[in-house]
Amino acid sequence: MTRFYESGYQVFRPEPAVLEWAKHALDGARRALDDPAMDHWYQCERTWFVGIDALNNDSAGRIGSSPALCGAAVDFASEHCGGWLPLHKAQVSGVFAGYPRPRAGES
Repeated sequence: MTRFYESGYQVFRPEPAVLEWAKHALDGARRALDDPAMDHWYQCERTWFVGIDALNNDSAGRIGSSPALCGAAVDFASEHCGGWLPLHKAQVSGVFAGYPRPRAGES
């Protein structure tokens, strides 16, 4: 915990529950990339997916049938950082072959 207060960050070990949650997040991100309703988030001639609010998680981090996001990092934030606030829908960002291409209106 000393590292957090000195440097502003903390490293946590991998945890099975977080790795399981990440599998659900990856599935959700792939669905977002394939969702025609999300096409407006593709930029730079479809080489960059900006994806604001693209992950369909709830305020506890659940994605579909996943459990809530949990683990040492959540516990740490809850105990030492003023609590664990409800989560906002997450951003999904991805880059693809050919990136960067010009954005619309750029030469």
